[in-house]
Amino acid sequence: MGDLSLKIQTAFELFDAGRPREVEALYRLCLDEPGGREGRAYRSILHGLGYIKCEQGRYGEARSLYEELAALARSDADPLEEAIALAGR
Repeated sequence: MGDLSLKIQTAFELFDAGRPREVEALYRLCLDEPGGREGRAYRSILHGLGYIKCEQGRYGEARSLYEELAALARSDADPLEEAIALAGR
């Protein structure tokens, strides 16, 4: 999990450096890592991808990602996470 966490952190840093294409590519790689499609890491990746899609004007793709985040939050009965996901849409 440490390697995945490091990659997610690196994606945040790349975003701050204004390198959205690299951010998106790194998040996509994270999805293929062990643990990349589960738990908190998966939610962080989806949220990051959604944000990048918005920044790129790809709103339909972003909306799909945020809707998936909201569904995950609803399934966990987590109203705060659901509200965060819905705010991203």
